[in-house]
Amino acid sequence: MTGRMEIQAPTSGSPVAGRLGFLFLLYSLQQMPLAFTGMAVPILLRQQGASMTAIGMLGILSLPWILKLLYASWIDRWHPPGWGRRRGWILPLQAGSCLCLLVMAAMPPGTGGLAWLIPLFFLNLCTATADVAVDGYATDIMPEGRRAAANAVQIAAASAGFILGGGILLMGLEGWGWAPVMLTLAAVAASTAAVVFWHREIEVIRPASDPRPSAWRVLRCPAAWRVWFTLMLMVGCAVPPFFLRQPFLVDAGFDAARQGGWLIWAGQPACLLAGLLTGKLLSTRWRPHMPLLLGAVSCVLCAAWAVLAALPAFPGWGGPFLYAGTFVLYGLFGTLGYHLIMRASVGAGSATRYATLTSLMMIGGFLLQPLIGLAADRLGQAAVLGGLAATAPLLAYAAWRRAGATEAAIQELNRAASGI
Repeated sequence: MTGRMEIQAPTSGSPVAGRLGFLFLLYSLQQMPLAFTGMAVPILLRQQGASMTAIGMLGILSLPWILKLLYASWIDRWHPPGWGRRRGWILPLQAGSCLCLLVMAAMPPGTGGLAWLIPLFFLNLCTATADVAVDGYATDIMPEGRRAAANAVQIAAASAGFILGGGILLMGLEGWGWAPVMLTLAAVAASTAAVVFWHREIEVIRPASDPRPSAWRVLRCPAAWRVWFTLMLMVGCAVPPFFLRQPFLVDAGFDAARQGGWLIWAGQPACLLAGLLTGKLLSTRWRPHMPLLLGAVSCVLCAAWAVLAALPAFPGWGGPFLYAGTFVLYGLFGTLGYHLIMRASVGAGSATRYATLTSLMMIGGFLLQPLIGLAADRLGQAAVLGGLAATAPLLAYAAWRRAGATEAAIQELNRAASGI
């Protein structure tokens, strides 16, 4: 391992468009395995009779995305020698993801007790750890005026990964079977490693004044918790509808192939448009008002969904509507939330702050999913959706009212970068 590193200014031979292109390729390939497992596992378990509460408990698999804050600063400080500050982490972790997918090929969900969850957990661990380096790299190499574009690229890349992994491969699951799909995803992980292997790491955009970042210092900073509170308000608007979608549609009689098709032609185009539009609006004077738009979309979606859920028979057009609506919400929330985090992570220790704030944001989803699942089992999904429609505008209004405090907290975090 190497020790401290000096971070230099970017070279003139690294145009912003090229950086955005590389980030798009990396994020989309990285997203594919998680998109497939995130789409397929809840559907398969619901078809096997699992309760909403049990499906909500799958949130335990996201623990690596929360706990990565414990070692993010180590990734910021050290790297395997000879491979680059970020590339030296991404490459071996992608190889680890490939190995996990090969093991998963022999262990379909619901077989062998709970043993099938072990390689899925380690897949999340490898991907979450690599994400520390990828997000730090994205924050480092993007100039101030192009960070909103980078956040839109993140969402666009996630859309591409969802289309390929959560759409096309999900549609082929019933015809091809679990093992061939897992082997295909293992090849994708190997391809991602190859892309990173041939990439020449770009020098970062700002000098590092402190080469020893610490997640603990971030957690001790009151400004970080003010940013986190705003993120939690937005999580409450976006996460519950996204979690409910797949099990609800299984109950309505729609299998994995139908849902994969809706994801391709309804969900991901809607997500891409929402992400790009949000990225554009975040560069204008409308930025402080974006939480209100998030709350309005969530309210309208949940209210319409509650009405549909109460009908004697769920209409055939309801599936595409729910996929389009929930992915509009995802595109809006993802671009808005990660833009806020990226702006709060500029400067020294960027990967540590980005990973810490992202982990804190994911705590909300981790806690909400089993609670929403339990409520759906006890009260019914229509009642839960009605409650979400009522609370989303209140949460969004609170986030909007905090716009000034959130902006001040971001500036405080950036000023304190030398101590974080």
